Amino acid sequence: MLTTIDINNIQAVIFDFDGVIVDTERGRYLALEIILKKRGFQPLGLDINSFFGIPTDVFLRKQMPSLTDSDIAEIVRERRAMLLSNVTRYCSLCAGSQAFIENLQALGILTILATTNSHDVLEILIEKLGIAQWFDSVYSREFVMPHSGMLKNYPRVVKAEHLSPDRCIVIEDSCFGIESALQAGLFCVGIHNKCDNTTPNLKVADYTELGSALNMTAP
Repeated sequence: MLTTIDINNIQAVIFDFDGVIVDTERGRYLALEIILKKRGFQPLGLDINSFFGIPTDVFLRKQMPSLTDSDIAEIVRERRAMLLSNVTRYCSLCAGSQAFIENLQALGILTILATTNSHDVLEILIEKLGIAQWFDSVYSREFVMPHSGMLKNYPRVVKAEHLSPDRCIVIEDSCFGIESALQAGLFCVGIHNKCDNTTPNLKVADYTELGSALNMTAP
């Protein structure tokens, strides 16, 4: 695994989606609380950081074991419908993400999206946010996390793209995502400071700090 980064030696940067490209986590959490309140549940009252990066069904099974699989599936469908019916209310692009990706593309570095969002949801979000041109390849939950509760399968993404693991960077914001990247032996950047329990190879507050750390200058 990389220990330091020479941006000129990097083949690809692999991005998580929620909290890295788009701030959906707060909106996703808000929508979930609205739905649960309608069903008679008290507000979750959790540190929102514990929700970041984890699929809603996995989160509900862990935090609310009294819910049946049928209940969870219905809640997930309702939350998804709320999000997709008003993308601009629940989602906003992370500051600096577009400029950072454009710099990578100018340097000839592949930009890859690997997320736990399902394919149908991801397709709608990418279209409504107008960011399809940001990525050379997109991998959804069905590919990176085919079985609920597993870590994200970053080695599968690297293999599919015919990349060298020591020439890749993963950008994550959640403990779950950072652990997935580290266990895959990939250099992981933790952005937006949302994880205190798992230490990435490099931790930055935002894309401006990351660009400086990588000494990036687009041609």
